[in-house]
Amino acid sequence: LGTMGNLLAKKKQKNPKISQADMAILELKGQRDKLLQHQKQIQSAIDQAQKVAAALIKEKKKDRALLALKKKKLHTRRLTKVLDQVMHMEELISGVETAQRDKEVFLAMKKGSESLKEIRQELSLENVENLMNESADAVESQNRISEMLAGNFDAEEEEAMNRELDSMMGEAGVTMEQLELPSVPSKEPTLLEQKGVGEAEEEEEEEEEPLPPPAEAVPG
Repeated sequence: LGTMGNLLAKKKQKNPKISQADMAILELKGQRDKLLQHQKQIQSAIDQAQKVAAALIKEKKKDRALLALKKKKLHTRRLTKVLDQVMHMEELISGVETAQRDKEVFLAMKKGSESLKEIRQELSLENVENLMNESADAVESQNRISEMLAGNFDAEEEEAMNRELDSMMGEAGVTMEQLELPSVPSKEPTLLEQKGVGEAEEEEEEEEEPLPPPAEAVPG
């Protein structure tokens, strides 16, 4: 099946679709070639008439020489007409080819403009903000996981993992400057944290409050 598919694909490439403009150009060129062939025939007749007239003059046959020159004149008129037709065909061919190129340029520009419009829509402010938010959420999630795992290993285990990480970086050829450092979390304290801090400050103030002086004895 694969081989047959390749053969069909090659056959399609060898026989591309012919547009109406291509057909018109082919037809015009065919007519031009016919006119050029006719032009050669007329030019040959003119040359032959010229030779006949010259030979008749040498033979002192003036009337027949004049007749040959008249034939030459008629052929010359036909040649002028054919040359005008060839010129007109050339202009038509050039015009169709230019129009076809302009159309191809226009379609390419249109396709490029549509692609640019799609790219701009994909890069809209809303999509960029969503991407930034997703990236921020991912970083925050990574930070939370790191915080959760931080208290599950002792110093010896942490040092062993860091040595293993340094070894892997060396094998991969990655330096410290190439690492993507995590962003510093910038979360504001929650209401519970604020409440806990406030209660702690109140307790400290209560502990530091001096006791009132003892009351003086009233004399009896």
